Amino acid sequence: MADPNMTEALQKIGPWNWSGSEKISWSLMARTPVEVTAANNASARIAMIHGRIDLVDPKNVDDMRLDFEG
Repeated sequence: MADPNMTEALQKIGPWNWSGSEKISWSLMARTPVEVTAANNASARIAMIHGRIDLVDPKNVDDMRLDFEG
């Protein structure tokens, strides 16, 4: 088992106040890729997703946006 280095972990999360967010919004979009839609096989069940999560801290002028794809 690795010994966690909390100082290093805190430095890596950056200056964002993670406990100060009072509003979280998110959006998600899924679609079947065109090249997979044309195929008539098991891979036709594959879908691509992309979206974002927005965190808002009213005491800070900066918002945090996390974009994701899969």
